Amino acid sequence: MLRRLAVHTSPVYCVSWSPTDRRAAVGSEDGRVRVFDVESGALLETLPGHQGWVSSVAWSPDGTSLISGSEDATARIASSRSGPASREIGRHTSWVSGAAWHPSGRMAATSGADGLVRIWDTESATELTNLVAGDPLTAVAWSPRGGFVAAGSASGEMSVWDAHTWQIVFADRQAHSDRITAPAWAPDETLLATSGYDQTATLWNTRTWQSEGGIQSGQWMVDLAWSPDGTELLFATRQNDAVIWRIGEPDEDLAFRSLKGHTASLHSADWSSSGRFVLTSSGDGTARVWDPATCGQIRRLGTGEAHTAAFNPQRQQVVTGSRDGGVRIWDITNGADLLVTYQHPHSFLAAVWCPDGAEILTACEDGVIRIWPGSTAQIMEDLRRRIPRIVPPGELGRRFPHLA
Repeated sequence: MLRRLAVHTSPVYCVSWSPTDRRAAVGSEDGRVRVFDVESGALLETLPGHQGWVSSVAWSPDGTSLISGSEDATARIASSRSGPASREIGRHTSWVSGAAWHPSGRMAATSGADGLVRIWDTESATELTNLVAGDPLTAVAWSPRGGFVAAGSASGEMSVWDAHTWQIVFADRQAHSDRITAPAWAPDETLLATSGYDQTATLWNTRTWQSEGGIQSGQWMVDLAWSPDGTELLFATRQNDAVIWRIGEPDEDLAFRSLKGHTASLHSADWSSSGRFVLTSSGDGTARVWDPATCGQIRRLGTGEAHTAAFNPQRQQVVTGSRDGGVRIWDITNGADLLVTYQHPHSFLAAVWCPDGAEILTACEDGVIRIWPGSTAQIMEDLRRRIPRIVPPGELGRRFPHLA
């Protein structure tokens, strides 16, 4: 274990690396998203706003913003350009289970227990379309080039839509025999990996949409992420461990290695864009940064029970979101300093950074999507002012010009 990031006593539900590997975002049971400096473990920022636990958090491609989803049915974006508070971009009729940026940063997708994937214009805060899956959805993912959106359901169904026509191109109601916890696209888009409570991970050929096999883990898989080179998959499990699987390795002793150190079940896992770090969140109240080569811990980020964590694109900060509604930003370059904490009114579900890292989009159980500041400069201003607020949707275009 290389680093342990301690937030506080709330369980950590989701994590995300920033694109530069220097920051990590963590979402927690307390409804907050926290951003950490990965190198030092310092907490840079805490972003409140959600009224329920944070289910997902993700950095924008350029690392300036975060999107988060929450049990409060909202999604929010936080950015350095949006002032001291996050901004709500939209609501589901039930809790938000996942949030993801389009590679351009101009759109965001959220999945919900209402059975819909909602596609948002992040400049105007308008809903462009919604994709009907029927069953309650558990996760959503854009393909790396933005051409497809994939979502998994609580019943085990996997659905994929063409992001240009919004027509469904693949649906398998028996992709898994239990809840799908995560879809993850390989960097070259040739494979789509899915994991589930049926203790399996499956690889799908994205040209034929046929299964190319998978693994039976013997334990619930709650999240997964590809290594940047597409050779390995990272799994978060209910048995307190994260597992790295080297695809195609015939020797089982070499194919799998474990990251051990958490004292409660894991909620999420993320791989840094450089491949040098792995980030996990857990019900033990921490998000942890690991060296995937040695399986050693680098940093421990204390978040409370963090539902989500994510690195910003520059990999200098981490945002975490908690069930208590807190969104926290951490500086991981100088000891995991907590920069600031924002308080959501409801439990936090998801957080995603925008492409330039200036803002964070969050979703909350109150059904509101909010935007928060994500850069260090804006965070320092927040610490002086400490005036959280929700920015009206009509202001999004003026405050989010980089997503136009």
